[in-house]
Amino acid sequence: MAQKLYKVLKGNGEMQYFNSEKLFHSLKRGGATDDAANMIVTHIEGELEDGMKTFDIYHHAFELLKDKHPAVAAKYDLKRALMRLGPSGYPFEEFVAKIWEGLGYTTQVGVMVSGICIEHEVDVVAESKEDVVMMECKYHNMNATKSDVKTALYVHSRMQDLKARWEKDHPGSKKNFRGILVTNTQFSSAAIQYAECAGLEIISWDRPRDAGLKDMIDQAGLHPITSLTSLNEHHVKDLLKKGHVLCKDIKKGMKSLKLKKGQREQIEDEAAALCGLEI
Repeated sequence: MAQKLYKVLKGNGEMQYFNSEKLFHSLKRGGATDDAANMIVTHIEGELEDGMKTFDIYHHAFELLKDKHPAVAAKYDLKRALMRLGPSGYPFEEFVAKIWEGLGYTTQVGVMVSGICIEHEVDVVAESKEDVVMMECKYHNMNATKSDVKTALYVHSRMQDLKARWEKDHPGSKKNFRGILVTNTQFSSAAIQYAECAGLEIISWDRPRDAGLKDMIDQAGLHPITSLTSLNEHHVKDLLKKGHVLCKDIKKGMKSLKLKKGQREQIEDEAAALCGLEI
């Protein structure tokens, strides 16, 4: 007897058939073993109903994974961990700066920079021996929210003004000026089309392919502090307020938290497994 196909509700309101292979591979990308991923998929399939939200399905998968493998669960939940950096968006800018620091750049956050026409507040300025990079960071706390073509048009115009001034002030420089629009979710198809045509660099959760935000984070091992499942909401808010945005910051950040010995050990164990820390 053929297995019943269930239609599930995506975050953008569209209905689609549930794809068990997609869930399996997302668990594998997060670091789950074949056995763990198969166990979770089988469990989820036994609870499916028509009209279930994909968010609820993946959240339940995360909870099952968290129970057995908390560090793997933290990697699997990375996208939502970025969304928990809000609500202001400033921690996201700090986080983006930390990623570029990991790539060997010196960075500044929230800098006023003069263009040819006007002065601009630039979210992140990163500089290396080869590049000067100015970035606009668009943070969203809902997965279905996309950065649209209006944003791409606006940012491209700003970057052109900044580039013209930088090239005027640095004649003969061998450094490459790059203006980049970064978002933690996705871009609309029109925004992508415009960026490709106009030459605007864009970075989203999974764009460019194999070099999107998720790839940069995983390769650099710079997971946000919101990835740690053993931290409660109060702990996270306190740490972000003090400027601790990376998992690796937890060692110094824990000093300000009122923790019982058992809580501290649980956080230390998870941080060691997820971030490779020796605490």
